[in-house]
Amino acid sequence: MNILLLTNNDLASNYAANLLLPKLSKHTVHAFLSGQVGANSKKPEAIIELGQYENSLLKSNALELRSFEALNEYTESPIESLNNINQSEGIAKIKRLVPDLIISIRYGYILKDEVIKIPKHGVINLHSGLLPEYRGVMATFWAMLNNEKEIGTTLHYIDDSTIDTGRIIGKTKRAIDYSKSYLWNVLKLYPDGVELILETIGAIDREERVNHVSQEDDGNYFSFPSYNDLEEFKKKGQQLFGSSEELKLS
Repeated sequence: MNILLLTNNDLASNYAANLLLPKLSKHTVHAFLSGQVGANSKKPEAIIELGQYENSLLKSNALELRSFEALNEYTESPIESLNNINQSEGIAKIKRLVPDLIISIRYGYILKDEVIKIPKHGVINLHSGLLPEYRGVMATFWAMLNNEKEIGTTLHYIDDSTIDTGRIIGKTKRAIDYSKSYLWNVLKLYPDGVELILETIGAIDREERVNHVSQEDDGNYFSFPSYNDLEEFKKKGQQLFGSSEELKLS
């Protein structure tokens, strides 16, 4: 099968790609990176510091992950940036690849209909939150702020250009560890989430029906937290990241 991976140039995306790409050796795989997740608007200083910390881990390879460049070993062509996917040049690039399936993991742009309709098996997205309760960005932050017991991922189809509303293929869940940071809890989501992607790819490859259910309409959409949200998070004794925290990845 001809698979296109759309992901983001950040730590969690790199971890997910490390888990996923080596297991797609029987398929032809191409991959594109976006430069950011979410709107390019002014963010609170704490969110900027979180991004800088993640970037430092990625650049220093402190977590012993293959860089995106090293992951070219598993792709048909070098992994490259694509930030104009919905423009004529980007659409043409996708069409030339003739993907059977597009997989999105943290890709930073909302796909428009002209891209969505290209792959015959559709577009599936791994959302790092439980849908429909936690649509949008930083679902784990909001779940921790709301004192939830569990966080998880949702694998769903991207059916149109609305955000996190497509048919749900499956979910993974794990208990929140409140002794750990937001970043630690987020990264722990990806092994099970990637396994769900692989199970779905296997079903498609065997020409089996991929079971799915429509989402309820009464979900919640979350954007980046405000300064006040971050202060409340801090008052609960939580932190976005811990510089001395052991981020041991499986």
